[in-house]
Formats: sequence, C-alpha cells, structure tokens
Amino acid sequence: MYSDMRRRTPSNLFILNLALSDFCMVGILVVYVHNAFHDGPAAGKFGCDLYGFVSGVAGTTSIMTMSAISLDRYLVISFPLDPFKRFSHRQVLVIIIATWIYSSIFSSIPLLGIVGINYTPEGYLTSCSFDYLSHATRTRIYIFSFFIAAWLLPLNIIFFSYVSIVVTVSRQERQNYTSQGNVGSSSFKNFKHQSVKRKKSVEVTRVDPGVLERMTRGRTVTPLMPAATLPHCLGTD
Repeated sequence: MYSDMRRRTPSNLFILNLALSDFCMVGILVVYVHNAFHDGPAAGKFGCDLYGFVSGVAGTTSIMTMSAISLDRYLVISFPLDPFKRFSHRQVLVIIIATWIYSSIFSSIPLLGIVGINYTPEGYLTSCSFDYLSHATRTRIYIFSFFIAAWLLPLNIIFFSYVSIVVTVSRQERQNYTSQGNVGSSSFKNFKHQSVKRKKSVEVTRVDPGVLERMTRGRTVTPLMPAATLPHCLGTD
C-alpha cells in the first residue's frame, strides 16, 4: 500500500497506523514471554517500565486510531457530496502524529518519578502496568484521568459515529422507498389512463354491422372474365 499511490488514501493511512500500533503491542510480548520463562520480571525495573510504556502507547494509539476511523466513515457516509467534510492527507497525518503524542504523554507520566505513579508487575509477574491497586490519591487521580482520556473519550466518538451512520442509512432507505412508491403509483396511473384512451379509441372506430350490410347489399360482383370466353380458355368447342 505504501508503494502504490492510488492506495495511499486517508482511510488506508489510518489503517496503516492501526497496524503499526498493533505490531508494537505484539512486539512487546517478547518481554512477556521472557518473564514467563523466568517466573517474574527478569529484566528488572527497566524491563517493567519498557513493557508498561510501550503497551500503554500502543494500546492508546490503537483505540484513538479506531475512533478516528469511525469518524472518517461517518463523514464519508453522511456527507458524500461535501468535499470540505472529509479528511485530507495532511489532516490525516496530523491526526496520526497527534495520537502518538497524545498516547506518549499519558504513558510517560509513570516514568517521571512521581511518588505513587509508576509501573509495577501485575498478575503472575509476567507483565507490568499502572499500579491500579494502590490507594494513593495521586495514583487514583492519574488512573481516572487516563481512563477518561484513553477509554471514555474514544468510546464516545466511536459510539456517536456509528449510531449516526445507522441513522443516516435508515433515513436514506426511507427516502428511496418513498420515492420508489411515488414513481410506482404515477406509473400505474399513467398505464390506467392509456388503457382508458385505447378503449375509447376502439369504441370510436367500431362500425355498426347494419351499416356494413347496407353498403354491400347494393354492390354486384363483376366476374374477372366473361362467361362466353370460358370454353375457349378451357380448350373445348
């Protein structure tokens, strides 16, 4: 897709960005597998911070990209003839860069050394994430803010976009059904009107049988050849 200019559309750029973020999420699983074989965070604090940061950035970028894709589909379907309500290539690139910066800001806060906000091992100590089990006020504020920014906001965008798409498609279907019904009724009326006209024309051109009888009664049939010449034609004397 990158080498083909025809496929380098705004929608495909969003999909490419989504694939890149998912690839980063899969790539960081190397740390997870390494920790699983060593029954814990074998890479220490650095490995835990790396896993938490990359998974936070990749996960947030993925969900923000999906919300951008849903918004792009909403604009294309709801306003198909309005070129000003579509994302251009430059706007798409700005949105893609903004999603990575947006995700990096929230994911880098636990790396700043703020007390109570850090990445810690979770579950079977094979992965690292925010310390969501902490009761510290700072940690709760950070997790709640991150929940709104990385989950609630994109979820509302996706919900609004796809509900609007369903409403738009339903409205267009009703309009098409109404227009087809009007065309069908008008066609039936025209057909009925033409049938009545043809029936009247047949009645007008119909001739009374009595008139035909009186016209043919006074006419005599003229033979094509006189009767006296028939024996000569037949070869008899």
